[in-house]
Amino acid sequence: GYVRYRQDSDFERQKRQKKLLLAMKDKVMANKLAVRDLADDTLTLTSNAFQSNEMAALIRFASNVDSGNIKLGALPVIERSNYDLYMDPRQLRDTLSTYRLN
Repeated sequence: GYVRYRQDSDFERQKRQKKLLLAMKDKVMANKLAVRDLADDTLTLTSNAFQSNEMAALIRFASNVDSGNIKLGALPVIERSNYDLYMDPRQLRDTLSTYRLN
């Protein structure tokens, strides 16, 4: 319910989802047994879309990335009536630069 609550805004909901994902990463990486169980569950839920060596590489990568170095963001948008969102071209370049995507 915490991450799906929509009574404030989609942007606030996204912030809650980001917090949850980072907390989950930290919690799972702190418990090596949980890492194995999560990997097994992920393989099952994705119908084995990953090879075991790919999953191992993702786990190694995640264990070496500090949560403080993970940047989660959103493209800049302008809200209009009826919940329509339009890309804000004035802020797009700066946003992409922030995440080193330009």
